[in-house]
Amino acid sequence: MADPSQYPRFRWLILMSAAFAFIQFEIANLSIAPLLEYIGKDLNVPFANNLMTAFLFSGTLVLVWLGGAICDRFGVLTSAFLGILCATLPMTLMPWIGHSYTAVLYARIVEGLSTGFAVPAQGQILGRWFPRSQVGLAGGLMASSIAVGVAAGAMGGPAVFSITQNWQRMSALLSIFGWICLVFVVILAVVPKPRPPARPEEGTPASGAFRRALAAPVTWVGVLTLFAAAWCMQCLFNLTPTILSSHRPVGAGYSPVAAGGLMLGVTVSAIVGPVFVGLLLDKVFHGRTKPCLLIGFALMAVFIYSLVLPAVIYNPSVLLVSLVLAGLGIQFVFPTINVFISRAYVIQIVGKMAGLWMGLGTFGGVVGLYMGGVSVVRTGNYNLALTLMAVSGVVGFLLVFVLAKQKTAENPAAQAARVNEFESAP
Repeated sequence: MADPSQYPRFRWLILMSAAFAFIQFEIANLSIAPLLEYIGKDLNVPFANNLMTAFLFSGTLVLVWLGGAICDRFGVLTSAFLGILCATLPMTLMPWIGHSYTAVLYARIVEGLSTGFAVPAQGQILGRWFPRSQVGLAGGLMASSIAVGVAAGAMGGPAVFSITQNWQRMSALLSIFGWICLVFVVILAVVPKPRPPARPEEGTPASGAFRRALAAPVTWVGVLTLFAAAWCMQCLFNLTPTILSSHRPVGAGYSPVAAGGLMLGVTVSAIVGPVFVGLLLDKVFHGRTKPCLLIGFALMAVFIYSLVLPAVIYNPSVLLVSLVLAGLGIQFVFPTINVFISRAYVIQIVGKMAGLWMGLGTFGGVVGLYMGGVSVVRTGNYNLALTLMAVSGVVGFLLVFVLAKQKTAENPAAQAARVNEFESAP
């Protein structure tokens, strides 16, 4: 099962289909983010931020309850197709429906469904299509594609808008990439496909597997671990730019352009980091996830907290290094968590469990952003918010040791066939 020659090369095309879905839903999500003030004025609403919340909310609901079940039942290509379609179709229709705030809000809800359908595919791809010796690289490539989508949306939206001077037309033009990806997925769906090697537990009944997984401690320890990681990630990407650009003593006092340049380091680490971590997981740690998780949470805790120090926050060179290393910590955790999920459960429910972990864990980011806002009102600066982020990293670090002592929620056949994630490599 560990020999890559036993797995069809078609697996890389399957991975590409998911990567295209990830890129497209991030383009749909973030292409309007820098334009929210303009969009609000155009739609005659005081706050357009609800358009971002609607995307996140609908995606989380589908992620927890439906997306994983569809992936387990109908396969990765179905998940990728639905993810790309939900992200692309509303963007294409925006020149016609984008003049009513209500219509745009519903369109954003549909776009948000794309994350719920696409994200659970990661677990199925890692668990079914890739050998143990390549799951780190495969997970890293998928995580990098998400970061590519973030960069493409955040930079591509304003760039196209500067040409068209019309955000609805901008959205429609960016949807062209989605339609190309959709054609690619449809072609993969209709051509004859080789099958990957069967996993040992596929011959055993799957009835009750999801119920047993919900009762297993590993599930809820894992959700808490992701909760802590999401707190750090969402705050680092969404709160830190505000910290950097806020005037002293509230924030660091950098100009918006300088703050954006510093945050570019985090973006670069999000693109390159997952591939580096994946190779490290495969080649150095031989598939053991515990070291990568510990390194990731340690990097987040240490270098996020370092931003409290004047010697770091007011020194652009040192600050850039801290931001890059904090961002790299996130890339140690999230791809590795997907690898762990793909092995912790029978393959029949990997999609459901990936959706459950990711969906519930996402609320850590929501809580983190809320607490960050409350803390700055209470204290007059962002030091407490940064401290809470660092504490979340420490909590995640400690939870990894608890996770290491939990048994996976598999049936006996799968337990006997697989090496425990935290044992020494053979």
